[in-house]
Parts: sequence; structure tokens; C-alpha cells
Amino acid sequence: MKIYNKLIPIFSVFILLITALACNEDDTFGGNNPKSGYVALETENEFIQASGILELPVNLNTSTNPNGVAVTYAIEVVSGALPSNFQDITNGSILIEAGADLGIIKLNIAESDSEYVFKVNLVGTNDGAFSIGISDNSKITSTNVFVSACTIPETYMTGTYVLTSPLANIWCTDPQPSFIGDGVNVEVTEGSLSNSRIFQASYAPGSCDGFNGPYQFEIILTCGQASLINPVATELSCDGLRLLTIDNDFNRPSSYDINDDTSITVYVIDDAYGSCSDFYDSPFANQSFTLTKL
Repeated sequence: MKIYNKLIPIFSVFILLITALACNEDDTFGGNNPKSGYVALETENEFIQASGILELPVNLNTSTNPNGVAVTYAIEVVSGALPSNFQDITNGSILIEAGADLGIIKLNIAESDSEYVFKVNLVGTNDGAFSIGISDNSKITSTNVFVSACTIPETYMTGTYVLTSPLANIWCTDPQPSFIGDGVNVEVTEGSLSNSRIFQASYAPGSCDGFNGPYQFEIILTCGQASLINPVATELSCDGLRLLTIDNDFNRPSSYDINDDTSITVYVIDDAYGSCSDFYDSPFANQSFTLTKL
């Protein structure tokens, strides 16, 4: 009888310990358990409106993984077709390094003439102690990627436009001219790419004649954003070392409306590399030009 009385409390403690462990989800997936867990994606949907590198983070819920965790994934087309230059950079598998809790899937998203949708599905790991999501499906294991078409119609922003711009920051002879033209008719045509447009303009027209162009300006139109495809270097220089150059002002983004090509304004930096900084307060982040369709 005395022996039985001593066994009862010991057995009860054992039962309570087992119950506590079974109810502790942190111990089941990571936490105090040195080698268990799950991997999951962060978002169910991604909406892409431009080409470039898409990074999809894959999270491990514990950094206690002494050997690292390899995670495989598959790409499934939902609608449309993947362009020929679409690239799975990480090639269906990533490694979450030992002691880390994050890996990155990298995909090169290509532009297309039509929209397409694909899905990235986590498939498995190289270690059975780490699962894809958990059994109640509360973790994200699949991401839908929606890629919008960003093509420009052939006739969009082509033809005769009126070029206007503010007064020049730098000029050679009075009176003070405009930046690259004011009220000047220019012909806008397709450029080196199907989504770029070119026109010719002079720098500080009516001043610095013989050294001020005209120069070619090429605007690239990408999913609502407009910018110079390359800096425009003039033949003018103040320091004799750097050419006076016009470049993009990314602090003032330029945009366009795919449904309306009557007018576009592009914001730029004048004397972007400071050729005339000893004589003027350059670079000048106050310049722009506007094209208005006739």
C-alpha cells in the first residue's frame, strides 16, 4: 500500500508532462525543438507591371537548422503562356542556410504582348523534420503571379508634337533662351525599341549656336513610367573635362497614360555631371520638357 501511494504522484507528473508537450505547438514546429519546423511563402498574390527580377521570400519558422534546409518548388502556368525569355534563376530549388530562416526564389519576369499568370508552388524539403506549411493549411505555400502586358501601340505618341520647356539654366548669349525649345514643332517617331520614342532638339536654342545640336532625345515608355533611355550629352562644356549632359531626375518620376497620348512631360536634370558647377549652381534639378500633340 505504501508503495502504491508513492507511485501515484510520480505517474501523475509523467502524464502532465506528456500532455504539456503534446499541447505546445512551438515544440512541434521549431521553438525548443532543435530540429523541426515548416517553410512558407509570404504572399498569396503578386501583381507585376514591369519586367525585371521578382524575389519571393521563403520563410522557415525556426533558425535552428544545423544542416540547412533545401526547398524545392514548381512553376505552374495558370493562364496565357510564359514568354521565351522567362527564366527561373534559382532553378526550382533554394537553400535556407544553416542557422538562417530565410531563402529567396528568384525569377526573371519577361514582358509579353499579352497578360499571363503563373503559380509558384512549394513542393518539398530535403529533411522530413521540416514540412511545407502545416496541416491546417493556415500557411501560404503557393503564390499566384499576375504579369500585366506593357506593350505600346505602334501609333502611340507618334507624329507632330509641339515641344515646350522652361527657360535655360545655362546659355552663351542673351537673350535668355528656353531649355531645349519653346513652341517648336518636332516629329516624334518610334525609337530603337518598340516602346521608345525619339525626337530632335537643340540645347539653349538661339544661343551657343554651332555647339548646341540638335541632339536626339529618346524616351522609353515602360508600364506607365517615362524616362530618357540614355543621357543626352551636348557638345558644350564649362570645365573642358565633362560635357554638359541632360539625364533623368528619378526624384521626380515621369509618367504617361496609355489611353491618352496628347501630352507628356519628362522631368530631367540639367548639367547632371556638373561641368558648369564652378560658374553656375549646377546640377539643376528643375528642368523638364513637354510634348503636346498637334
